[in-house]
Amino acid sequence: MQAGVVVPSDAAEALRLAAVEPARARQLAHAADRAARATGDRVGRSVAQRALGVAALQLRDLDEAVARLRASVDLARQAGATTLAGEARTSLASALALSGSAGSAFRQIATALQELHGVGAARARVQQAAILQELGRVEEALAALRPALPVLRRAGDVQWEVRALNNRSLLHLERRAFAAAETDLLTAIDLCVRHGLDLPRAYAEQNLGCLRAGRGEVPAALASFDRAEEHYRRLDMRVGSLLVDRARLLLSVRLVGEARATAEAAVAAYAEQHRINLPEARLLLSTVALVEGTSRSPRRRHGRRPASSTAPRAANCWPWPGTPGCRCGWCATRAA
Repeated sequence: MQAGVVVPSDAAEALRLAAVEPARARQLAHAADRAARATGDRVGRSVAQRALGVAALQLRDLDEAVARLRASVDLARQAGATTLAGEARTSLASALALSGSAGSAFRQIATALQELHGVGAARARVQQAAILQELGRVEEALAALRPALPVLRRAGDVQWEVRALNNRSLLHLERRAFAAAETDLLTAIDLCVRHGLDLPRAYAEQNLGCLRAGRGEVPAALASFDRAEEHYRRLDMRVGSLLVDRARLLLSVRLVGEARATAEAAVAAYAEQHRINLPEARLLLSTVALVEGTSRSPRRRHGRRPASSTAPRAANCWPWPGTPGCRCGWCATRAA
């Protein structure tokens, strides 16, 4: 937070919880916003609106997230709190990127980096890397993360260190550097366990499932996805990307019926949340239907199957790294 700027404790607590306990944070933030509004406290309102925006981001309500975070930036600017405005822009960039507005997201990050220093700038670089990652600019994303992690570690900023490790693990996966990715993910999970970060752990477990799928370790990958789902469920969250990841893996080993049910659930989740990933989930469902139809077709003469055989194929024949299916669950949570 900005030196000389006093943030009400209730708004600060709501923001602290927004990325790890979004439902609870939302309740606290509404109360904090009402209290700040009653006293004309623009700083308190800015932080409360940011907490509401980050919580909405975790809960997959992108329209509300963008609106709340824009309000947070405006209120901080009106209060003359430049650092608070930069921190809010960092969160806003995540919401814009997930909404498909990459250009606007980059502009917000560029402005934030002019307004922030130290830990705040390191957080903005983590978010910048996340957006670059979404655009497939792997080397640039790694370059953005490189100076950020040491700053976050020195500051003891565990939440953002976990985010950076999660994001970097996906970049390692893009390069098929499985050992480096696994090291980052296991470190992130250990930090989550030690600091009670349930939601970040869910994202790390999901990414670990992607890694194991990429190595063809199907039972281990499914176990990681199950653990991720358990943590999401505790927070009453329905995460479409997890369903897509699981459906891809099930399809890769020709568990077609289970893949279809999971892909249908992913389509429903993305449709309900108005996510830009909906076409991807629909395409996956169409692929499942195509494979399912092929598997029901009769054998050719001499006992040969059609070219698209229903025999299981290794999971690592699927392009996990670099495909929308292997995404950082953190993509939806990088902002705070």
